[in-house]
Amino acid sequence: MQFRSFADKEKKMDLRVLATWMSTGTKLAGFAIVLPIAVVKLTPNDLNIWLMGLVAINLINLVEFSVNPTTIRQFSYERGLKTSKNSTELINGAFTLHFLAATFMTVVTIAYLFYFTQNSGQAATLSAFIWLLPALVLFKIINAYYVAILHSYDKIPLQRTIETLGNLTSSVLTLVALTTYADVSLLICLQILPQTLSFPFIRKIARKIRSGERVSIKAVRSQRSDLIDPTVNQLVASTMGFGALQIIAIYINAATPLIFANSFLLSLRIIQSIATFTNPLFYSYIPVLARNFKEAGYTHFQNEAVQKGKKALKAFAGFISIASIAIYFAEYLPNDYGQKAPQFETWIVLAFAFMAHRIGAINLQISAIAGVIRFQLAETVSTIFLILEVALLNYTQQPKGITFAILATYLVIFLPISLNARKRAKEVNL
Repeated sequence: MQFRSFADKEKKMDLRVLATWMSTGTKLAGFAIVLPIAVVKLTPNDLNIWLMGLVAINLINLVEFSVNPTTIRQFSYERGLKTSKNSTELINGAFTLHFLAATFMTVVTIAYLFYFTQNSGQAATLSAFIWLLPALVLFKIINAYYVAILHSYDKIPLQRTIETLGNLTSSVLTLVALTTYADVSLLICLQILPQTLSFPFIRKIARKIRSGERVSIKAVRSQRSDLIDPTVNQLVASTMGFGALQIIAIYINAATPLIFANSFLLSLRIIQSIATFTNPLFYSYIPVLARNFKEAGYTHFQNEAVQKGKKALKAFAGFISIASIAIYFAEYLPNDYGQKAPQFETWIVLAFAFMAHRIGAINLQISAIAGVIRFQLAETVSTIFLILEVALLNYTQQPKGITFAILATYLVIFLPISLNARKRAKEVNL
């Protein structure tokens, strides 16, 4: 009977998973089409600037991903309690948090662009289009507030559909820009255009759902435990994991020859895209697994969680294998293209490293649902270990060894901590 209940709830997730895949799939399919054209059309310097622009956007996403889950959770709690108590404070506090995050990242973006255009030898290749980026960043993070409302009211398929249309529009415009103008500044801005395009539609729907209520910018001090503390904790955990990799990418770009830097950045981008595409096979079912943990019992929960995790890992390994074959033969293409493609050695080491990381991440999620939370421990210890390795490599002037350092960190630190968390979760619940 428990299994039937679990299966019934799982079926309700299918539309959300499908919508999420549709959005993610169109975004990654566009990237898969754009990437080889960009490698062919752009010069090595322009390709490097484009890839570093993607790294900068990933760092911007860190702030959004830290604020948004907290807002979704608090709005969902408010709906579940079916009470208007402190509703106005929550609404104003959540909007203020997003507004402050958006303003902060906009100022940081402007400061970085000013510094880059004044001090970089590659700045001459940038056009006036690059100054559109701060405005796009502002809209992107504020738009996340209205997205949180749609998610909390179970309008995920609708929001993902709008996002899909934005992704398709962005991909088409990027292809047109690449094949005609090939302006690297415009290409960077087009990467976050979908959120700006969808902003008026998402905002209108969200305000209709909340009966047209207006928000104002007020102090969020009274919402510290509900909004500020969870956001800070999420930001620290994200920065220690995903953020550290982006910072390492910036270091690699500055410390290594252009060919190796582009190889590393391309490999990292492709692997992260594959991980994003295969994540829904496991992560979309986390709410179902969490709700059914106590009802179904630990043994049944673990079986279901492991099954979903294995599907995600098999899909990740499959796409990595296909990409490995393509990258291996890319080295035999004409010199100009072959030199800009990822180097196979760099790729394969990073591929094994991230396979270990995916296994560890899924184990950490399973153990967290079962009450043993080791995310921050795993990410923090791994990041400290990786920083020490980078410092040693920099001291010995061997920055190219960073790929092996990442592999060693995930195999020796991250994976064992995650396996220990799974073991501990089993001991606690059985």
